[in-house]
Amino acid sequence: MRVTATAYRGAADLLLHYMREQRSGYNPVFHDSVHQRSDAILVDDPAHASRFLPVAGGWADASDYLQYGTTSAHATVMLLLAYRDHPAAFGDSVQANGLAGANGQPDVLDEARWGLEWLLKMYPEDDLLLNQVGDDSDHTFWDLPTTDSSDYGWGRGGFRPVYPCTGRPQGLFQYKNRSTGLASTAGKYAAAFAIGAQIFRDRDPRFAATPGSWVVGAGTGAPVPHHPPGQFWPLQLTLLAVLLAVAGAADTCTVVFRGTIVQTVTPDQLRGRVLAADYIVGAGGGQLGNLEAGARGGIRQAIAWTEGGAGRTGKATGRQGWDASRSLPAAPEGSGPPFPPA
Repeated sequence: MRVTATAYRGAADLLLHYMREQRSGYNPVFHDSVHQRSDAILVDDPAHASRFLPVAGGWADASDYLQYGTTSAHATVMLLLAYRDHPAAFGDSVQANGLAGANGQPDVLDEARWGLEWLLKMYPEDDLLLNQVGDDSDHTFWDLPTTDSSDYGWGRGGFRPVYPCTGRPQGLFQYKNRSTGLASTAGKYAAAFAIGAQIFRDRDPRFAATPGSWVVGAGTGAPVPHHPPGQFWPLQLTLLAVLLAVAGAADTCTVVFRGTIVQTVTPDQLRGRVLAADYIVGAGGGQLGNLEAGARGGIRQAIAWTEGGAGRTGKATGRQGWDASRSLPAAPEGSGPPFPPA
């Protein structure tokens, strides 16, 4: 049996149909808007709660209509990497809005840009990185995305909540995630922005400069300035590679020198025992150091949480009030009806 060279022709573009079907904002499959005016009201943030943030866009995560920054950033990265590594695998049969018609750009990049534009909405301010749109209230009703009738407290089909990255578990009642930080989410956003800036650098330099000018700080969620693509990053990357090579070579040389010295000065009758001890120290010393550093870091973190408990208790109280009692902020003035009229 022989598989022809054209057996998988069009398979990559076929997968993109699913992504377009999952779109929030304008959905080309339904030819209608999805959550265009209901996304979203900021919650779980006592300092800025009740604000309406225009975050319509992106993709629904699964068969429900929840949306997550982490999974969307990962999907965006995979789309960009697929085009970078296999550009010839993708065609151009739809426009940027997902409707039929070529627009001079591979469809995979249209979809990747859809994800990038939503991630930029989910990072609206230097100190505000958003994590999730919607929660398990979505599962109360079964409905089409264009007529989503979930009730988050603002009426059926009304506004949806958007959660910020707080580094604390979030969710309704017992349905909470196990978050202990936000470095993973920030890192995924940063990866999507960095690769997107590279891919779109020649196609749309103005757009590429938007995600390419900032790198999300993994520890705090705050951005740090970054040179736009095409200026200094190749030199920095080359210097980094050279320094890593030098560090690796230096470590290898020390291992060889130490082993030579030990074998040279050790008496024959003790050489086996000394080499065994040297091996144990070399193999286990670093691991013991990691254990000590981790223990010290855990103790310091516990002390910091204890000392800062008063401020955090106030924030936690606000979060628990949202989760348990569902005391809901009023809809923002001038935000319009909760869902586009039929």
